[in-house]
Amino acid sequence: MNAIVPRSATFWAARIVVSVVCIASACLTWLLLAFILELLGSNHDLPPTWYIALTMLLAVTDVAVICYAAFTAIKVLLRKDAPARVLRVAIVPVLLAVFHVGTALVYSKIPQWDFQDSLFDDLSELRIPGGISQECRDIADQGTYVPFSVSGSNPPAEGIPISVEEVNLIARIHDWKRHHGELQNRTAVGWRGWIQDTSRHGFYDNPERRLVTLFLHDPYASHVALGSGPWTQAVLYYFHNNDVGKLKVGQEVLVCGEISDADVDLEGNVHVSISVPVVNPQPLPEAFTSTHVPADFALEFEAHGCGGGYECDEYDLRVDAQGNITYRGYENVLVTGTHTARMSKEQLKQLVFELERTKFREVDNLPDKLEGNPKGATVIRVRMDGRDKTIVLPWESGPWSDKILMLIGKLEEVSDLRQWVTLVKSP
Repeated sequence: MNAIVPRSATFWAARIVVSVVCIASACLTWLLLAFILELLGSNHDLPPTWYIALTMLLAVTDVAVICYAAFTAIKVLLRKDAPARVLRVAIVPVLLAVFHVGTALVYSKIPQWDFQDSLFDDLSELRIPGGISQECRDIADQGTYVPFSVSGSNPPAEGIPISVEEVNLIARIHDWKRHHGELQNRTAVGWRGWIQDTSRHGFYDNPERRLVTLFLHDPYASHVALGSGPWTQAVLYYFHNNDVGKLKVGQEVLVCGEISDADVDLEGNVHVSISVPVVNPQPLPEAFTSTHVPADFALEFEAHGCGGGYECDEYDLRVDAQGNITYRGYENVLVTGTHTARMSKEQLKQLVFELERTKFREVDNLPDKLEGNPKGATVIRVRMDGRDKTIVLPWESGPWSDKILMLIGKLEEVSDLRQWVTLVKSP
């Protein structure tokens, strides 16, 4: 009898210990489940569908383990299971913890542009990239709408042609339902535009999906002045890198594509979004062939971030007559420090041609010295043929002229600035 009491006490102690281990395992697994929920809630958007499926499978496993651990603890306490047979329960949360750490690491590696508004976004039809084709023609030359196609991609659905003037009117309609209805199934056919920039991408978009922005008026025919607008811009969504490399800032193009939206900013400028774009590049002006690079050519570009406490790119860029590029990144840039590169003779010639075509040295309505707090200011200094010219664009100085925007777009393009600075298109 005396030998049975210690043995019974040992059995009960074992049952209690194993039960506590089971309950602790269930609690630990519950914490892992809560970790999943907190992780998925750390971003406003949802991760890709495959990741959601993976984490949901892990969550179901967590729930199963919690139920199993709790049920096992009850069975041990009721003497329906031997303690030694259920000790393996403690190993399961450890293995689950390893999987959870792995999924958290994968989550941190998902690019921001892969996050989505709804669960099955990435399983829907992907946007068709833009293309370059002579099949896009000026509708005024033909008098009728002729459907076009893009080699290597599906053609957009045939829609009703719309003019730039019509889009400008629709953009000013404040009634959202009417606004959306007027733009439904409308198509740009042979609109004339001048490429403003090719180096940028959208906020949270894949940086390899490049946006192309056009002025839908001839920016070289307008006055060089602050606020020479209001103007109409078109943003083409989107092009692959190889196709963008065939387009040049300042080049005249014909554009076709589906109108996805049009709105007006605070300055009265109209912004038109075009999806499935097709562009038909026109030859550069004949004056380009006679452009020469002065022996004393030098350009300096300084971006002093933003004023008002905002954080923006701070860097400077220098280009000499041999095409040597010196970049210095300071704050809020992709790459800090001093780095050098070299542009081709053709690119350098394009930059000089843009300076001449925008009549940069004739600008007389902008400050020529940087005074006071430089925060937010942009400074451009140029030396050509023994003559120096500096313009300062202060913070909150009003809308920049279209010619200045063309020049900055050309500089970003020929310097390949996007390798050092994150260039995003403002919404």
